[in-house]
Amino acid sequence: MMYKCIEKHMPQAPGWKSTTVVLDDALTEPQTFFYQDPVELADFLFGNLTPHNSMLYEPIRVFEADGKTQVYHEMVSGKLWNEVQCTLPNGVTVMGVVLASDETHLTNFSGNKSMHAVYMTLGNISRTVFAMKMEAECMPGILQCQLFHHCMWIVFESMQVGHQTIHATIDPEGNIHQCLAVLMAWIADLKEQYNIVGLATNSCPQCLARYKDLEHPYAFPPHTSLWITNEVHHIHEELPISSTTWQFISRAKAVGLCGIKELCWEELGVDICQVICMDNLHGLHKMFKDHMMEWLTKMIGQLELNCRFTGQPHHIEAQNFDTGADGAQSGVIKAIQVVLDFIYITQFPLHSDSSLQELQVALSVFHDNKCIFIVNGACHQDHMNIQKVHALHHWASNIVDLGTTDNYCTETGKTLHILMCKAAYKATNHK
Repeated sequence: MMYKCIEKHMPQAPGWKSTTVVLDDALTEPQTFFYQDPVELADFLFGNLTPHNSMLYEPIRVFEADGKTQVYHEMVSGKLWNEVQCTLPNGVTVMGVVLASDETHLTNFSGNKSMHAVYMTLGNISRTVFAMKMEAECMPGILQCQLFHHCMWIVFESMQVGHQTIHATIDPEGNIHQCLAVLMAWIADLKEQYNIVGLATNSCPQCLARYKDLEHPYAFPPHTSLWITNEVHHIHEELPISSTTWQFISRAKAVGLCGIKELCWEELGVDICQVICMDNLHGLHKMFKDHMMEWLTKMIGQLELNCRFTGQPHHIEAQNFDTGADGAQSGVIKAIQVVLDFIYITQFPLHSDSSLQELQVALSVFHDNKCIFIVNGACHQDHMNIQKVHALHHWASNIVDLGTTDNYCTETGKTLHILMCKAAYKATNHK
């Protein structure tokens, strides 16, 4: 009896909705799509008692003692949150929607079943208590991207500019706020970023750099939602009504797009290229492992490299390379050193204009020395057109817009895959 009373009177999570999705290019394969309304979910998270005393209701700007050097930490301290707040009437609280999406395999040795999960939290919740809550499904192939955007368009309907409403929401302390749900960040690895933004691979999701431009020691002008949607609309106008999906994709790839006809974020009123988050796991750690470690291994050999690692004392401040690594020129040592500096500085839990300037200095030194890896043959290519290396240009601006990097990381989403996708799939009949 008590359980029924609690279930009846206590706030409940939003119910699941369902709809049938049929793509024009797959009329014989209808998909049943289950989702939760993001505005209802934002209201639930906003008033949830779990993050009590950990809610942030307004943007902040923090400066050091000199009054000039700005400090960045929580997402509300970022430039983007402050800009959004300035466009709203006085007294309106922004509910900063943060999404994390990724595809995960459900079958390991037989079949090809996968789930494309989308989790959600609020940037208002302190970064120490993030909890993400939402999911969706997709199918493989080029239609997978089309289906993903079609489904996310349905999810985003209540957040679109024509449907957005400022409404009263109760916070964990019982106070009433006039709130508006706004997409503030989308956490994704590089492959997922291309899918979300609608760009072809081997280009940059953050700026206009194409594959042949990635090795330049500077960032290009930023990508914008307006540029992407204008290119899509131009292709629609140029092609006849009877044109096929393949014709659209071919034309789209020629201008650097992946071929998605209808983008799910088009009516959200935000710049999708600004809310896409850089990711420590893939953008820093995996970048170092896939490129820097590979180059070092080729230079001095796996055995020698292992000896250097096993010979290190268990103290991070100890100097361990008194004689230098065999075969490593001074330029190599300098390049690796500043990349490691860049990785450590990027992950500071608190940033200021001064620390961001240190990032830029480290990056500049790396670009001055990176050619050594081509000269000594460590890099098997004769160029540095590597997307993850190029992306180092965008970390500082991402921190300025969205706060420190511990506000957004794909490690959270990948952990939730086990609980929300894989474990749930094992409990079904696998159909």
